Amino acid sequence: MLCLPELAQPHVTPHSAAWLLASYLFLTLGELLLVPLSLSLIDSLAPPRWRATSSGIYYLAIAAGSQLGSDLSRLWGSLGPAAYFAVVALIPLIAMLLLLRFRRALDRPQQRC
Repeated sequence: MLCLPELAQPHVTPHSAAWLLASYLFLTLGELLLVPLSLSLIDSLAPPRWRATSSGIYYLAIAAGSQLGSDLSRLWGSLGPAAYFAVVALIPLIAMLLLLRFRRALDRPQQRC
């Protein structure tokens, strides 16, 4: 979303702050839709005795992702923009391949305790 003003008026430095606010609004709405859905999925898939622990692991995964994003931002000065964004794009692709690899184990019906 933040690349839209640059595409509309290339090489013009000042842009409206409305683009930044719109992107934050878009991300916040996405998060408000995603978190309850994820917690509901965790609640339905986790065994009854592990529901609270599974929710805690979900929040720890969010914290780990935030830390990873912070660590990746430190690479901005040492890598060029193309290499930096290549690294940022490769991490979700690797995660997708891992999920596809273990898809059969995730699709198996779980026995309830």
